[in-house]
Amino acid sequence: MSNRFIIVGRGLCGTWLSYWLQKAGADIVVMDEAKANTASRVASGIINPVTGRRMAKTWMADELMECAHHAYDEMGLLLDASLINATSILDFFSAPDRRLSFEKRALQFEEFLNWPEDEHDQLHLFNYPFGYGIVSPAYMVDVQTMLEKWRSVLQLKDQLVEERLDLSFLTTKDDAVVYKNIHADKIIFCDGIQSMQLPYFSLLPFAINKGEALIVQIPGLPVDKVYKKTNTITAWKDDLFWVGSSYDREYKDEYPSQAFYDQTKAWLQQFLKIPFNIVDHIAALRPTTVERRPFVGLHPSHPSIGILNGMGTKGVSLAPYFAKQFADHLLQQQTILPQVDVKQYRRVLQR
Repeated sequence: MSNRFIIVGRGLCGTWLSYWLQKAGADIVVMDEAKANTASRVASGIINPVTGRRMAKTWMADELMECAHHAYDEMGLLLDASLINATSILDFFSAPDRRLSFEKRALQFEEFLNWPEDEHDQLHLFNYPFGYGIVSPAYMVDVQTMLEKWRSVLQLKDQLVEERLDLSFLTTKDDAVVYKNIHADKIIFCDGIQSMQLPYFSLLPFAINKGEALIVQIPGLPVDKVYKKTNTITAWKDDLFWVGSSYDREYKDEYPSQAFYDQTKAWLQQFLKIPFNIVDHIAALRPTTVERRPFVGLHPSHPSIGILNGMGTKGVSLAPYFAKQFADHLLQQQTILPQVDVKQYRRVLQR
């Protein structure tokens, strides 16, 4: 059995890299352990062009949003699913200074930040004494549907091996790799936090953090908007809402915590004026990076080994863009953006 690329991991990075490579006619096989609590499988699916307390425009917002719009639409046509929808984020101010910050940024980012015609029009649903602004355009991506439907495509084409990769069975040369009975030109690791434990990439400046969310029934809350006030509420699936998320760098483990559950439940009770029912609590560790830029490219000393990882909280927008760039590099030797190319860490990786 001969395959040109082995892709390890079937989250956002592995899905998009396998999609672009397959579309270009490359032979692929995807290896995935099928864990339930990976970062991609608990992602909210929001693409937000302006984030943070300072309402800063996200890195490469224009390019990433344009790519995401076309990429998710394109994959949605293939999968017969609506994967991406335009939305508005209603940003409810938690304090007067947050309102002032929004007012200031709205003058700079008129294409994304604006005001409602009536700031009182959400008072039947929420408590918000300091008003709200609108972030638009933004997008909601149905990550769960995409992951499951693409899994079915890979299974149908006999391109999916659902097992944990065991490095003791991996043999690499400069121009080829062999894993058990699978022969390939290259192996690309898209396996989230597992890449930190690889001998090839363990010295990269990863910065892992933990995210958590509650899955909640909120009858009467419109699903076509995203609601943000410290935490975020967004449509999830099956008439459920995703409520989160924490960004914890000092986590004890990867599991849902009682502290987050209690704090978020109390926040919902204070913020919402309508009934809700918590039906699930999910958590995962995110592979972020110190520089807040993803890791993309081939190892400088092992050219048959690559990585696509470190997307952090922006994986829904970063993954399709940089997976396409990496696929073009692998197939056509096109240049990878220097800010994300792992060759910038040559000295560290060659130790």
